[in-house]
Amino acid sequence: MHRTSARSIARSGTYQQVFMKLGAVLLAVALCLGMVPAASYAEGAEAAAAPAAASPEQAVGTATLTIVYGLGMNGDPDIVVNKKYPFAEGATVEDLFAAAKAAGDIKDYAFVDGGYGSTLNSVTKNDGTEIKNNAAGSLYWGNFKNGSYVVNPGEAQGTEALADGVTYQFAWSSYPTAAAPSDWTPIVSAATDGTGMAGTGAKAGTATLTIVYGLGFTGDPDIVMNKKYEFASGATVEDLFAAAKAAGDIKGYAFSGDYLSSVTMNDGTVVANASDFSLLWSTYKDETYASGTDGQKSEPLADGVTYQFAWSSYPTAVAPSDWAAIIAAATDGSEIAPGKPVQKPEDSKYTPVALDSKAYTQLFSTIAGSFAGTAEPWEALDLAAIGQASAADENALVAAARASIGVDNPTALQKNILALTALGVDAASVVDQNGTSLIDALGSTAMATSMVNGRAFALLAYKSGSYAAFARVQTEQQLINDILAGQLDDGGFALQGATADADITAMVIAALAPYRSDARVETALQAALAALQNLQLADGGFPSLGATESNVNSTAVAVIALAAAGIDPASSWAVENGATPVSALLSFANESRTGFIFGTSVNDIATEQGFRAMVAYQGFKNTGTAYNVYLQAADGVAGLPGVEANAQKPSDQQDNPQNKLVQTGDGVAVAPIAALGVCAIAGVALAVRRRTEAARTADR
Repeated sequence: MHRTSARSIARSGTYQQVFMKLGAVLLAVALCLGMVPAASYAEGAEAAAAPAAASPEQAVGTATLTIVYGLGMNGDPDIVVNKKYPFAEGATVEDLFAAAKAAGDIKDYAFVDGGYGSTLNSVTKNDGTEIKNNAAGSLYWGNFKNGSYVVNPGEAQGTEALADGVTYQFAWSSYPTAAAPSDWTPIVSAATDGTGMAGTGAKAGTATLTIVYGLGFTGDPDIVMNKKYEFASGATVEDLFAAAKAAGDIKGYAFSGDYLSSVTMNDGTVVANASDFSLLWSTYKDETYASGTDGQKSEPLADGVTYQFAWSSYPTAVAPSDWAAIIAAATDGSEIAPGKPVQKPEDSKYTPVALDSKAYTQLFSTIAGSFAGTAEPWEALDLAAIGQASAADENALVAAARASIGVDNPTALQKNILALTALGVDAASVVDQNGTSLIDALGSTAMATSMVNGRAFALLAYKSGSYAAFARVQTEQQLINDILAGQLDDGGFALQGATADADITAMVIAALAPYRSDARVETALQAALAALQNLQLADGGFPSLGATESNVNSTAVAVIALAAAGIDPASSWAVENGATPVSALLSFANESRTGFIFGTSVNDIATEQGFRAMVAYQGFKNTGTAYNVYLQAADGVAGLPGVEANAQKPSDQQDNPQNKLVQTGDGVAVAPIAALGVCAIAGVALAVRRRTEAARTADR
């Protein structure tokens, strides 16, 4: 498990560099798209968060961190850290390392995720020595928990939530276990006769050559060869290897100076000393570690003598055989492992504002009717959710989804999978000319799960249908682990930086909600909800990152998230003036109730996203329980009771102004003229939509 992980880590380094560069470009574009309502950050870059400080009174338990840098020459463990640290609620294994670093018990550490969860990659001791997994996976940090080797995914990994009284051990390890057998006798006694002779001339004696490639997982030696060869007078240890090669018992060998430097097995595997001798061939003679010139290249062979060569490590990269004594000797640490705020939002004491049911119904029905014949995925998902799947252009949607296969985009595949699944189309049956399906493409497109929003929607896409069995870059559990690893100190999430963003936090809440039976997920979910509520503004709505005023898009994704988490967005989270997320959302509708306004005019993206939030809320009302629009759209239960989606036609501008929902506009300032050149890309993207706003008006 660890060998594969380390190799994956090495490969992921290149990907991470590419994605970080791409992320910077996408973030710049996203800033320009402040002129238009970007679909809640469809693109961006990841960011890691530094741990926040915690006070001792916040401690909810104590966990022990033990780090052992292999075994010394005498077999005793080289203990780097062995301390008990108090931890705050929501603290993880990585936070435990942060406490050790803050206390000065280690100089540094690093966790990485190569597709197998957040694993320890390096530890830097206080003397500056960095002990880092090697690219081949032959040397790595092995995980142990409560003294036992970890076999379950997620255990003793960076994102695992700490538990009171639990010990987490990390031991410098090797694969195969680079250590000599503890008892050579049964091996030597089992040696068989080899063919050929070492050296030339008359027989002068017989010598045994044994080569062991470390120990397997069971602790048994991996014997490459173990044979007795006749030798001539004057033959040397090197001649013994030459006889083994001539007999076909090994494919090759090499000495560097007087010492064995590599062995090539018959399957072609070359096992060579590391340049820093952290891994090496060690020499034994008559079952005893060799000293002086014993077992060296030019040593003359002696009759009846055995020469053993074992794959070894320095320091011995083996976990202690008994953790109990080490754990018992752990002392108290001086720092607390910081956690993430976990505060379950409670319904406020304020009375929610009453919604205008007539205006609400008109807005809902008008937008739904305008989506008839759509080939836009989110609009199609919305129609399916209200029981109007047949109103979408399924053939056009399938064609567009097929065209998205092979295109690098953080969220396009996920969006198409969710929409088609909502329409009752098996996304696994939609394939390109090469036979690659949408699900296969999602599983093999690294960009699709390189950022937190892509991971969130990938999790939803896999959950939306019977797609769990498909091979992919990351499993659902790995996606969850990666998402949790990106949770910020305040409990929220962001594409970049250490400040929670309402859009990304809400997306993650919707994605994690189906997995809340997992205690780790529930803890993270409650922290994310608390962070989202902390971002709520006085009008009941939510701002985009860095803004001080609410907007329809950020408020819409918050409403979707609350419905998915089982929180009524129209009666809970009321602010002082009674405004709620739903009332704030409706305040962005235009007076004629034909769409939602972003900036100073109705906008297609804002209209769809605002309507999606209305659908999510309606699903919550109709079912009386948590409703996830992304996963339950196919049920078709989120429509207005007794009202056909296209029963009402959009009204003209003759509506009574007194009947408007609340307010118009969102107060977003127009972007500077200087940004128009860069943001022309966004204008082109909007221009090629299925229908222009003018066409929408003509249809009405």
